[in-house]
Amino acid sequence: MQVIQLQYIKIFKKKSVLIIVICVLAVIFYQIQFYIFPVSIKYNKYGADVSAVLTAEESKNIKDILKNAKPSGNLSCGFNFDVSIKIGTRVYLIAQDGCASYQYFLRYYDISNEDIDYIHDIFDKYGGKGFNS
Repeated sequence: MQVIQLQYIKIFKKKSVLIIVICVLAVIFYQIQFYIFPVSIKYNKYGADVSAVLTAEESKNIKDILKNAKPSGNLSCGFNFDVSIKIGTRVYLIAQDGCASYQYFLRYYDISNEDIDYIHDIFDKYGGKGFNS
């Protein structure tokens, strides 16, 4: 009986270590994906259905904008998945009603008017027109 219990304990320890390693790798991947994946955009409004992967330079500029944003309070700007930026599995919802901000998960971030204009220009370039700014 005791031998069986020891075998179960060994199996449990091995599985626990494996689960911990997988979780740590998942967290590391989630953190570094911002730096290794290109930026893609989605725009699905006003009859336009746009999905595009940005150039390396555009991706770098967008990532710089997102990194340098300042946390903000809860905003009442129009956020939804119809106008978004995606990097790996991370999705950033872009304000659609003239606010210079974006939403990531349940947090809101302010960016400069120049930066939101740049983001709007990128969407316009790929066919996503219709921002109210």
